[in-house]
Amino acid sequence: MTEYEKIQSAIEYLSANREQQSQLPVLASHLGLSEPQLQKLFLSWAGLTPEKFSQALSLEDAEKRLTNGDAVLQAASAVSSNIGSCLSGHFVQMDAVSPSEFTRMCALEEFEWGCVNTPFGDALLIFSKRGLSQLTFIDGVDVIGVCEAFEKKWPKARLKQN
Repeated sequence: MTEYEKIQSAIEYLSANREQQSQLPVLASHLGLSEPQLQKLFLSWAGLTPEKFSQALSLEDAEKRLTNGDAVLQAASAVSSNIGSCLSGHFVQMDAVSPSEFTRMCALEEFEWGCVNTPFGDALLIFSKRGLSQLTFIDGVDVIGVCEAFEKKWPKARLKQN
């Protein structure tokens, strides 16, 4: 199995088993790696650790619950196995908004966006007043489409080019 195939398998496994805690030992064993080897390989290919990837999946689940009308406390307890009791901290860290702001579909007045060159290709950055909210590599991608998708997620936000 190539490194790429191992990471593909790891991402598929984590996505399919997102409700389970402490997946790292089982996943490492499944891939024939030690836990430190898995951490290093996953980080080098995916840009984040398996734990952070699992937290991002849990945050996505919480976002869906909030969008469907759950209260913040309900959403937090439903995804607490992977995200812990710090739902607010994870929202701010990953989306640069609080769960309450997300629930109001972004009470923030404005997001700013711009395109930059990076060592990995051209990227579109979107910032809230708290920091980076989204980074999308745009080589071969429609920038307007990326902005429209962001506006669907945050329908009350104003998106201003910087």
